[in-house]
Amino acid sequence: MPMGNYAIWKSTNELRNIDKNVLINKPEYKPKKNPIHLDFVDKIEDVFKKFEFETNHYYGRGGHNHVYRNTHFVLRITNLHLNQGDDESFDISKHIDIDEKYNDEKMFLKFLKVNLCPNIYFLGNIEVKNKIYRYMIMENYDYTLKTFLDKKIYLTLLQRGYYNTEGEIIDDIREQIIFVIHKITSMKCVYYDFTSKNIVLREKDDGRLEVRFIDWDSDLCRYEDWIIEDDIYQMKGIIFLYLMLLDYYIMIYSNKRFYEETIKIYYDVKVNETVINLLLDHNNNDFGFILLHYFNKKIGICKNDVENFEHCNKVSKDNMIRLAYKKILNHLWQPFSVLEK
Repeated sequence: MPMGNYAIWKSTNELRNIDKNVLINKPEYKPKKNPIHLDFVDKIEDVFKKFEFETNHYYGRGGHNHVYRNTHFVLRITNLHLNQGDDESFDISKHIDIDEKYNDEKMFLKFLKVNLCPNIYFLGNIEVKNKIYRYMIMENYDYTLKTFLDKKIYLTLLQRGYYNTEGEIIDDIREQIIFVIHKITSMKCVYYDFTSKNIVLREKDDGRLEVRFIDWDSDLCRYEDWIIEDDIYQMKGIIFLYLMLLDYYIMIYSNKRFYEETIKIYYDVKVNETVINLLLDHNNNDFGFILLHYFNKKIGICKNDVENFEHCNKVSKDNMIRLAYKKILNHLWQPFSVLEK
C-alpha cells in the first residue's frame, strides 16, 4: 500500500498531537478520539507514519477489521466504510452503522476501564483509496492464546525465571481467564466470541504473563439484562458454558485440553439444567447459536442449517442445540452416562 508524500500534514490535529513515545512509555494513556464524521478524517499515510507502520505489518482480516501489527501498536481498520452519499444510498453490507459503531467503541472503553482489554490509544476515521473507514490504535500484545499453545511458546518462558514449571504457566493463564469471565458476567455482559484467538497474552517486565481479551464488538459482546447476579446457579451455568466452549475449541483447533478438570468440577445436575435453559433461550442470548456456529462440522450439523438458524421453527432450533450440546460434552467426557446412573 503506497504511503505517498509525508511532507504535508493532511489529517486531524488530534492525530498530530499524539506523541507515540509517550504511549510506549506510559501505556495507560487515556484514549483520544474523533467523532464518527466525514469532517474528521486522517490520511492513511499520516497514520502509518505516526505509528511507524509498514505495509508488511499487515496481520490479516477478521470478521470486522483489517489488522496491522508492529512492535508497539495494533491498527484496526473496519471492513465497512462510512456512507458518503445521502441516506437513501446507505447499504448495510457496505456502510458503517454509526449508532452500532458508537456502541462497539463504548463497549471497548467500558472494559478498558477495568483492565480487561489491551490499552486503546486513539479512535478516528481514516481515508483509504477515497473511502472513509473507522480505525483504532491499540497497544500491541505478544501473541494470542492459540499461537502460544500451538507454537509451544510456554517452553521459552521457563528460561525467564518467573515460572518454574509448564504447569505453573498454564495454571496462571487459566486462573486469569476465569477472573476475566467472572468480571464480565458480574457486569451483566456476555462475551460470545470466546475463542483462543481472542484471548491475548503479554509478557510483563517481571516475566509474568498478562491476559487480556480483544474484539469487544457489540454484535458478540453485549449487556444482557437477563443476568441475575445473585443467582448462583445461573452464574455457574454461564461460567461452565464459557469454559466448555473454550476447552472444546482448543481441543479441536490446538489438539490440547485446557479446562478438562475444571469443567468436571463445575458440572452437576443443577448446572446441566441451567445450561440447557440458557442454550434453549435463543430469543434472549446467542449461546446456542455460537455452539452451532463454531462446531457444526465437528458435531455433524449441516452448515446450511446453521446459516438458516433464524428462520427455523423453535422445535428445530431446540433439537439442533440439544444435539450439539450432548455431542460436545460426550467428546469432552461422558457426563450423561454418569447422570443417568
